Amino acid sequence: MDIIFGVDRFRSTIVWKRVSAHNDARQFGNVCDHILFYGGSPIRAEQIRIDLDPEYVQRSYRREDGHG
Repeated sequence: MDIIFGVDRFRSTIVWKRVSAHNDARQFGNVCDHILFYGGSPIRAEQIRIDLDPEYVQRSYRREDGHG
C-alpha cells in the first residue's frame, strides 16, 4: 500500500474485531481485520472556492441582512 499511496500519507491502522469469529482446526481463527488508513494533505477552502457569476448573484440573492 505504501507503494501505491506513499509512505508519508499513512495515518493509522484501524483494527476491526469480528463478532462472529471462530477458530478453525487447520489454522488460527480470523478474529479481526486490519484496515490501513491513508490520507492526503487537507484541502483549504481557498483552493476550491470560485467566484459566482454576477448575473446569478443578482438574480438569486436579492435580499440583504444586517451585514449587506
